[in-house]
Amino acid sequence: MNMTMGLGTTTGEHPTACDSHSCRRCGGFLIKKRCLDLAESVEGYLFWASRCVQCGDLVDEVIRRNRERPPEADEVSEHREEQPIELAA
Repeated sequence: MNMTMGLGTTTGEHPTACDSHSCRRCGGFLIKKRCLDLAESVEGYLFWASRCVQCGDLVDEVIRRNRERPPEADEVSEHREEQPIELAA
């Protein structure tokens, strides 16, 4: 098996085109890659992700779910500070 070790590296499989549309960051072409996350355990954790060939954005299932999830009401109110609006004369 042709496997390189390192965060986000692929196994020896060739990348394939994704079912999804284009990259959310730049509009580039997405390919599906099999990645290895060494932070999860000693052996590593293999997972599939979409990678943009133009900007390199890597999106897996967890990232996709978090982007689609609406923010909680508490999170929004904590980060937003009310500031008066100044109108130009």
